[in-house]
Amino acid sequence: MLSFGATVVAAFLAVALFGPFLTDPSGREISRHRLVPPGWAHPFGTDHLGRDGLAMFVEGARVSILVGVVATVFSFMVGVVMGAVAGYVGGWVDHVVMRFTEIAMVIPRFFLAVIVVSFLGRSLLWVILVIGGLGWMVIAQITRVQFLSLRTREFVEASRAHGARTSRIIVRTILPNALPTVMTYTALQVAVAMLLEAYLSFLGMGDPGFGSWGLQLRFAQDHLASWWMAVFPGLGLLLVVLGTNLLGEGLNELSDPMRTARRFTLPPG
Repeated sequence: MLSFGATVVAAFLAVALFGPFLTDPSGREISRHRLVPPGWAHPFGTDHLGRDGLAMFVEGARVSILVGVVATVFSFMVGVVMGAVAGYVGGWVDHVVMRFTEIAMVIPRFFLAVIVVSFLGRSLLWVILVIGGLGWMVIAQITRVQFLSLRTREFVEASRAHGARTSRIIVRTILPNALPTVMTYTALQVAVAMLLEAYLSFLGMGDPGFGSWGLQLRFAQDHLASWWMAVFPGLGLLLVVLGTNLLGEGLNELSDPMRTARRFTLPPG
């Protein structure tokens, strides 16, 4: 599971990084070669504007991975800060932060994203910030649980006894021990962010200046006979999300060996 997910993610990262150097730069420009089926000249065909399907596939991979990674980093930073403060300080601070987190989790993420993007604008920056701002809650909860269990450990008490500042204890002592568990969920959050961006683009809420896979699928609705317009971006989105999920699950099992042992342990009798 881990190796397959890592292979798929690495393959799409290679496509996003090196694909623009391997495809014709003019492939994303409008031409008269519209709706050409896949062939030697255009392995992924062309779309309704005459743009090369392979070049647009690479563009979609770059947008999806960019949004997924950057939005997740933003969610990770917010979630870790909120969870660390709540878990370490405790008391009324913990109560306020967790009640706010629970309220934020109740609000439907997708519909809130549609409303916010429609008001703020459809630029890629706003899309990333909105998606990132809606994905920190579970990260905060996981971080809080880790800090609650680690703050009373002997090595933390030793840091306090040596007069370490609170900020140093949080950042240098507790956080490195909490990160492995937090990072396993964060990997799964990348897939959620990519799907949410695809949903927004499919509904026309994404940045029209970037050819994301969701936007390509939106255009494919009007040209169902040209199957390649929907198949290739849809398959790309499916594979990268599947690979990211498998990578996250593999990391989760790697960080919890007992879970894997329980899975393969036969019941007695």
